[in-house]
Amino acid sequence: MYGPPGTGKSRLAQALSSKIDSTFYSVSSSDLVSSWVGEKLLKQMEGADNSDMADKIFLLCATNCPWELDSAFLRRFQKRIYIPLPDRNARLELMKINTKQNKISLTDKEWELLVDQTEGYSGSDISNMILEALFGPIRDLQKSLHWKPGPDCSKGSNCPRFYELSEDKQKNYFRIGIKTFS
Repeated sequence: MYGPPGTGKSRLAQALSSKIDSTFYSVSSSDLVSSWVGEKLLKQMEGADNSDMADKIFLLCATNCPWELDSAFLRRFQKRIYIPLPDRNARLELMKINTKQNKISLTDKEWELLVDQTEGYSGSDISNMILEALFGPIRDLQKSLHWKPGPDCSKGSNCPRFYELSEDKQKNYFRIGIKTFS
């Protein structure tokens, strides 16, 4: 498998390994080009074709740059599968998967805007973006100097919102939507 970084090639290989109940070995490209590991692996691959174990060996590789691999190594693979960046629908699904454990109240239009703005993002980029966004309110809490309950708080009720008071009393702005936990 080959494709841009962060598209899930290694995770696909791990999932496949798990599905066929086999051992997953992760080997870096630097290991492959080293004379110790690379030579040993190539010799074992050559010998596997002629052994009794040939039908029990499944070798799957994932790389971002197949053109940088040794041609003798590449020749041993009959299939090459391109794993592309996620398309529009896949990006939306990845965002929803990464936010499903959190209360996210976005409209369909807001989801569509996010999808439009993440063209060219990998699955890894989307996961990192969502994690960064989810920690934004926590960073805001750490920087805040003063807090007061929002207007919908009354005695004995669950108060889900707080407003941040500005350091500059003249601006008197509020930051809405920081969720508290009881």
